[in-house]
Amino acid sequence: MNLWRLDCGAQTILVGGDENLAEVFYWGALLPESENLKSIWNITRLDYSGGVLDGVPALSICPEVSKTFTGHPGMRIRGASGKRLYPNF
Repeated sequence: MNLWRLDCGAQTILVGGDENLAEVFYWGALLPESENLKSIWNITRLDYSGGVLDGVPALSICPEVSKTFTGHPGMRIRGASGKRLYPNF
């Protein structure tokens, strides 16, 4: 598990991941320097979807077309020849 912290002025962004591209798991008010990032990561692993079968999708730092859901499209990119590219990280 890799966790990264980015502080800027009055806000903090926490990014983490292991198998896929890193995902944003916190973006909000500036956190104290002593904040335990692993604890925040663990809290965000809970099912906030109201008990439905689908889990809460991760907010990747670079969304792939194969991992999209309604209202949140993945990358739609083309190579120099115009051929569609389907990145899979």
